[in-house]
Amino acid sequence: MQFNSIKKICLTLSLTVMTLTGCQIVSPIFVDYNGVRRDVATWINKQPLLSMQQKRSMAQLSRAQQPIIRLDFNDQEKLVSVARANEAAMYCAN
Repeated sequence: MQFNSIKKICLTLSLTVMTLTGCQIVSPIFVDYNGVRRDVATWINKQPLLSMQQKRSMAQLSRAQQPIIRLDFNDQEKLVSVARANEAAMYCAN
């Protein structure tokens, strides 16, 4: 009786570990990709050697650098705002 109980616990534990690991490989839920282009988010997500913190930092950096494409260099206030956001993201990424 005790052997079957231990077997069930081991099976449940191994299934739980495989499920959690599989979810992180396919779709990590700890990285917020809101505001990041889909192709960039997919690339970040597919990097197996990056930790969750590194993926979060890369997503933040990408989010900060996206407004640079449409930046009006005549608007000094917007220029300073984007530069500050980019500087903070670069600091966190390092």
